Amino acid sequence: MKKYPVKAIRRPLQQAAEPATDIIKHAPSSFLSGTPRIRARKTRFEDGEVVSETFEAELDRNVYENSIRDAQRYFLDQTLNFINSVLRFMPSTAKPPRNRD
Repeated sequence: MKKYPVKAIRRPLQQAAEPATDIIKHAPSSFLSGTPRIRARKTRFEDGEVVSETFEAELDRNVYENSIRDAQRYFLDQTLNFINSVLRFMPSTAKPPRNRD
C-alpha cells in the first residue's frame, strides 16, 4: 500500500488581484486630564515607497464611552461563545437528587 493513496494536484501559483498595501495600523487611545484622545498611525506601501500617516484628535466623552462599552461587549460575547462551545464537550457536573425518606 502506498504511503499517500491520493496524489495531490500541482497547480501554478496565481497572482493576487490586489497586493496587500497596509503594513501597520496602530490606534491607541488615552484618557488624560478628563479628555479622551486618540492617536492613529497607518503605514503602507504605495508606488514603490513606504508612506506613513499620523492622526491625533480629541473625542467627545460619550463617543469614547460608547466605543469602550461596545468593545467590552464584543469581547464578552466572543468569550461566552467560546466557553459555551467548550462546555459542550465537558462532562455534566449535575448530580441526581438524593431520595430522603
